[in-house]
Amino acid sequence: TQSMTRNSSAVRPPTGADELQYHLRLTETLGGAGGLAVDVEDPVSSFARGLHVLLALSRSVGGPGTERPLALLLGLLALLGGQRLAHRAAGPVAGCLAMPLLLGATTVSRSLGTISTDAPLGLFLASALLVLLNDPDPAARVDSTPRRLLTLGLLAGTALSIKTTAALFFAPAYLVLGLPLLLRERRPAVWAAGVAAVALPVLFAAPWLGSNAAAGLHPLYPLLGLSAPEGLD
Repeated sequence: TQSMTRNSSAVRPPTGADELQYHLRLTETLGGAGGLAVDVEDPVSSFARGLHVLLALSRSVGGPGTERPLALLLGLLALLGGQRLAHRAAGPVAGCLAMPLLLGATTVSRSLGTISTDAPLGLFLASALLVLLNDPDPAARVDSTPRRLLTLGLLAGTALSIKTTAALFFAPAYLVLGLPLLLRERRPAVWAAGVAAVALPVLFAAPWLGSNAAAGLHPLYPLLGLSAPEGLD
């Protein structure tokens, strides 16, 4: 099985810029040392590393070369999520056109199968939007609004655990689609779910923010708080 995995197209020599610069390196570091400590001399070690933990687990179970097939699977699921979202938001024609248009984009086709945080972020964001846009069944006995808000929080938290800047993409979803649910319902159960939807992403991001603070760095280092080399400031 490992031989077939290594010979597949998804495990050819790395080509993605971020993949070459740090994704594979961080994955190997986690798998070899088994530690999540921040290296103050290596800014990228301060990034959220949820994806790298998953890739390290894949590597430990399936051996070297299993990371890129997993990345390919995440990329394909993200494309499927985009197609479903287009169908839900703009109708069947848009849904049919979405996949060829996405695959025809050079950036998408070249990055498909390379290790990147963008594909899982797209998957979780598309899933969250589908959950929020899904019209509940009026005949259903169970109120789906709290469940939808909790799912939003879980998806946003998962995205933040792999990419801190995911907050910039999820914020509009919270404001445009999540907030109206709270204002429309105004029931304790819904408001409790709304609070949880905000708290869950913070909880998911806490390990990475805390590890930066424990190392004496800015919690959002290196996105914020990156010091300029002496003589350049």
